[in-house]
Amino acid sequence: MFGYGADTVSGRSLADLGLWVHDAARIRFESAVARTGSVLGLEVCLRHEDGTDFDCLASAERVEIGSEAFALMVLQDITERKHTEREMFEAVEAVMADTSWFSRGLIEKLANLRRPGTDHKDGIVPNVSVRERQILDLICQGLGDEAIAKRLNLSRNAVRNHAASLYPKLDVHKRSEAIVWGRNNGFLLRDLSK
Repeated sequence: MFGYGADTVSGRSLADLGLWVHDAARIRFESAVARTGSVLGLEVCLRHEDGTDFDCLASAERVEIGSEAFALMVLQDITERKHTEREMFEAVEAVMADTSWFSRGLIEKLANLRRPGTDHKDGIVPNVSVRERQILDLICQGLGDEAIAKRLNLSRNAVRNHAASLYPKLDVHKRSEAIVWGRNNGFLLRDLSK
């Protein structure tokens, strides 16, 4: 994918290869793998041997072979998706230039689109599905499984299954921790008693 042959990469570190466009992202990635043993879905920019940049989702898991530690990495090319996102953000910027006719809520949602995941620790945004994000939003609104199931037209078991796959991605173990994570990362909490 990056044009390097085995003879070029064998025995060399990520820093030596110059694969990472932003050295700070490489350091953050390596630190997260060293600290937690894995990284899931970190957006990074990597460089092809010919100088072309690729936007990728990088995931890694620490593995041991014999007495040596390695990182098993999986990269997904998202260059086209990121190009489309940039075009969308430019359109949002143009629309945001004249916000006189927008509601406050819509302006906040558009502003959040322009800076997704900026509050997450280490800059690592979990790779959650659209459905998991919907469920997290409804959990942060204080809804229980039955109310979420009705709102999303799902079974209660489906809601529980989505929540069960969501929690490890957020590094939480229960609903209250997910609510705290949501509050700290821009999900709006609503007082349902009013």
